[in-house]
Amino acid sequence: MATSDIKFTVPFEPRISRLFIFRGLWLVVEIWVLLVWSMWYGLIKFVHFWHMLILGKRNKALWNKEMRFARHSLKWQSYLMRLSNGRPEFIET
Repeated sequence: MATSDIKFTVPFEPRISRLFIFRGLWLVVEIWVLLVWSMWYGLIKFVHFWHMLILGKRNKALWNKEMRFARHSLKWQSYLMRLSNGRPEFIET
C-alpha cells in the first residue's frame, strides 16, 4: 500500500488589515451554507460508506464530492483562524 505525506505550509505575511476583527461576522452568512452543505455531505458519506462496504471499492464521483466539502471547510477554518488573508468563496467550485 502506498503512503503519501501531507504538507501544510502557510506563508508568513507581516502586514495584515486591521479589519480582521470582523472576520467572524462572515459566519452569519456562511453558517447557513455550511449547515445545508454538511447535511448533504452526511448523506453522501452514508451512501459512499455502503457503496464501499458492498462493492469493496471507492466511487470517484462521491469521493470528489466529499473532498470538495473538506476543501471548502478547511479554507474557511484557515481564514477564520487568521492563517489566510483571502476570504474564500461562499460555495467552493
